Amino acid sequence: MNVTALQQISAHFHRLGIPVPKPLVAAQAAADKFLAAVPRDTGNPIGSALDAVERGDDPFGPEIQRQIAMHRLTELNLSNAARLRAGGRLSDALAEHADLILAALADRLEGPAEAMVAAHKLGVTDLREARTLRGQQLSAWGCAAEAVDAFAIAHQIVGILSREMPHRAAPDKLRVLANATPAQLQPVRAQLAADNRLAAAWVLTKAGFDVAHVRSFAELDKRDNLGIDGEVEAIEPDDIARKPRTPASVTS
Repeated sequence: MNVTALQQISAHFHRLGIPVPKPLVAAQAAADKFLAAVPRDTGNPIGSALDAVERGDDPFGPEIQRQIAMHRLTELNLSNAARLRAGGRLSDALAEHADLILAALADRLEGPAEAMVAAHKLGVTDLREARTLRGQQLSAWGCAAEAVDAFAIAHQIVGILSREMPHRAAPDKLRVLANATPAQLQPVRAQLAADNRLAAAWVLTKAGFDVAHVRSFAELDKRDNLGIDGEVEAIEPDDIARKPRTPASVTS
């Protein structure tokens, strides 16, 4: 059986140690119940009809009619049609409750964002190298590395979710994490383009941005529009939880 987008997202939620939003749990349960109720036993209508003839019974009785109908539905690929319908219902549920997913991710990633800031303040500069670190630096490096992993999982979730949203392109991963204009983000974007092994959340943190995962697609749209038509002011605090710090120059 194909793994649905909701099942993938649920698995990633479990990796992050947070519960799947209840409406999505209910949607998955309803889909499972629906698929379990789809009949799969086609029977043997020819054999059943011949048995009825031998017994002197009606070879077109109700049970044989049921088996004939089921046999025909199987030929028409009833099971696949049921999976497609269930998948459509789950996609609808994801689109309807997408902001619950983003809000849960935003809450989960607040601690990791703080861990990256703490590591950077202690002088940690490279999460791929820890041999020269000792004491508090080494501990902070470990927490920051775990934080980057959490952000990477969240990035996968947002990608899966966006593909299920009608008429929505894949989001800009920097705009998902930072409330900033294209000009402000350009140095970070250039560094990530030069080395695809770097983690966006960590590079943003080193550059002085307040890394705050979007809580809704409406907020993401506001971030995407930031800097368009000369607009350069940050989004109002009422719209998002935190505003970005003034970004510093990006260093390796």
